[in-house]
Amino acid sequence: MKKIFVTTLCLLLVLITTQNFVESPPPISPIKPIPKPGIGLVVCPPNTIVVGTTLRGATQNLDDARFRVEKIGGGPSWTAQGRNWSTTAPPGKYKITFYRVEGYGTPSPQTGELQAGKCLRFTAVYEPHTCSIKISPTNPEETDNISATIKYSLPSRCYNVTWDGTTFSAGGKITIKTRETYKHLLPCLPRRTLRQLEVNIGVLAAGSYTITVKNSKYGVTQCQKTFSVAGAAPSEEYGMIMVTTNLDTASFTIQGPETYSGSGKSWGKTNVPTGTYTIIFNPVSGYETPEPQTKQVKKDLITTFHGEYTQEQLTGAILVITNMENASFTITGPTTYYGMGMSWMEEEAPVGEYTITYNPVEGYETPSQETKTVLPGETTIFQAEYKPHVEEEKATIQVNTNLDQASYTITGPEGFQEVGTGKTWRRTDLTPGEYTITYNPV
Repeated sequence: MKKIFVTTLCLLLVLITTQNFVESPPPISPIKPIPKPGIGLVVCPPNTIVVGTTLRGATQNLDDARFRVEKIGGGPSWTAQGRNWSTTAPPGKYKITFYRVEGYGTPSPQTGELQAGKCLRFTAVYEPHTCSIKISPTNPEETDNISATIKYSLPSRCYNVTWDGTTFSAGGKITIKTRETYKHLLPCLPRRTLRQLEVNIGVLAAGSYTITVKNSKYGVTQCQKTFSVAGAAPSEEYGMIMVTTNLDTASFTIQGPETYSGSGKSWGKTNVPTGTYTIIFNPVSGYETPEPQTKQVKKDLITTFHGEYTQEQLTGAILVITNMENASFTITGPTTYYGMGMSWMEEEAPVGEYTITYNPVEGYETPSQETKTVLPGETTIFQAEYKPHVEEEKATIQVNTNLDQASYTITGPEGFQEVGTGKTWRRTDLTPGEYTITYNPV
């Protein structure tokens, strides 16, 4: 006894943004029916099996229906197709099995007995599949949890339905989520019974969407529904944004429910819709750019952003050369350094103006202060010489008079001038040279 195996079909429910155009499955190779007298007859002659098929509301050719007739318990069998077919056959019990026609439910197998001198008639109607999609809520917004109710009929008794989740951002950009597959093993129900599937889609961004029910084996679309998700109502609550920086040349962009641009040391915006905002500072040459900041703008409150631009640390080198091992000095500028010895160097000095001050060394003249500029990547050299003190000869002047009330003025080299009084006046630390004394009247 030969057995007939009917392949179970599946449905795939997919959320997409564009119309899918899927090629139909390869056509079934037609099997030429066995020519017998009476083909096409609507009457049922004795000792004859007659098969009549109808595709209700057919878009396919009515001759697409294929079937197999076989004698139960062994014996002749026929595979044929067409809307009307007949053949003579020996008496006995027979079974007819119908094959799938795309887009239609497959009639159930039938059995019957052909009695001697009589006729056995098999009739079948291929019912088109039904498929409908209902979205809930009817007019969803982007804050709603959206679900779909799918109603359909299929030829197979038991099948699976899966759903692949896809989310879409406003503006047409598509973001694929981690696949979430929902498998529903439906109970084995009589053919052509209407099935119903509830699918939770979730929250979607504003935009247009299409749900397509497809045959997973052949990719044939069963039905589609396009719906729109409306954007959330605009905020009716407002706050204020204040931005401060340390540079007049600073500029920035603020992104959130609204987008703003500003510049300078102080910038403000009123009537800002509440929500989350992120400020992005733009680069300024010679400065390090502040990091982005994210804050909440709340109703009737001021949200403050501050960007501190720090100067880029360009560096050069400072070299100090002296003629004394015990020489010491202080260097002041963008950074302060302390050093000593005959050779001292700082290789990573921030660029800028520096002043060196040398400390005294006993017995030596102290070098003068010096100011220089450190440039990026260059070496700035300070060089100083400590010179020994030279002992000079000193002269002594003594003045003698005969009156205690005498007074006199003494002038000399290097602008020296001094007034003396009395009978005796004496100085021992004078520079050698020519001096003049002038006596005042008494």
